[in-house]
Amino acid sequence: MQYVIMDLEWNQSTDPEQTKENLPFEIIEIGAVKLNENLEQEDTFHRYIKPICYLELAPVVERMLPYNERNLEHGESFVDVINEFFNWCGNNYIFCTYGDSDLIQLQRNMDYYHMPRFKKPLAFYDVQRIYRFWHQDKGVVSLEHAVSTMGIEVSIPFHQALYDAFYTAQVFRGIEREKWIVSIDVYNNPKNAKEEIFRKNKKGTLYITREFVDKVTAMEQRKVKNLRCACCGAVLRQKIHWFASSLTVYYAVGYCEQHGYMRGKIKVKNAINGKIFLIKTVKPIQKSEAESIELRREELRKKKRERKKRVRVKE
Repeated sequence: MQYVIMDLEWNQSTDPEQTKENLPFEIIEIGAVKLNENLEQEDTFHRYIKPICYLELAPVVERMLPYNERNLEHGESFVDVINEFFNWCGNNYIFCTYGDSDLIQLQRNMDYYHMPRFKKPLAFYDVQRIYRFWHQDKGVVSLEHAVSTMGIEVSIPFHQALYDAFYTAQVFRGIEREKWIVSIDVYNNPKNAKEEIFRKNKKGTLYITREFVDKVTAMEQRKVKNLRCACCGAVLRQKIHWFASSLTVYYAVGYCEQHGYMRGKIKVKNAINGKIFLIKTVKPIQKSEAESIELRREELRKKKRERKKRVRVKE
């Protein structure tokens, strides 16, 4: 197994009204580092891609990158570069990216050029997610922050595809192998029950549903509503039933006599065709976190009651 640490840079329209719906971001640079099974660097890949949709760099992109439109005029076509890249990757590899957006934009650009899609499900290592989980950081953590926190020497600038791939490889190598968590790309999400995805990893369990017309229908499914222990698979006694924390996030808490409290979380995701699908995760938690979720539910209930009172007063 080889590890392909990939990073992309992309451009966008300088005029939002001229943005192509099926290509909001156009890839202009790709960089990658290939590591062998022992995490030793074997090779690198770097190409500039000549844009055909957004010929002028957006100001936010231009401020970040050390090159301009004139440099990109000498780039190669997207299809030629990506085909060369896949040949370079070989036959036995797994992608490693800092966050999940690079894989999403790669596939979106591939769809624009009608290139063959990846086989589903596409497993990869999200280095940002692995770093966040094992370093107890919440929210988005920049690559610069991870590099600084891990004491990695900064010898080359950030925000160039090959250099960012190099730093991502350094972060990846700095995290013990037993702490790696495999992520599943959902750009080409499951379309039917046969394609639904279930995975178990060090963090807990992951279930990606098929598509539904709306979230009400999706939440009524037994496989969605049921909570099972992330360790032994036993059906849990629900301490806190599913409740909406926001329009797209639901929580629940169950209890396993053998493994303790388990937190269920559901994210509602929009499919390209207008339907929705769910990403459900279950993981072990401490009693204190279960109590925090209970407080969150009570706060939401209180706010709902207060809104109803205000409506009655107005009437």
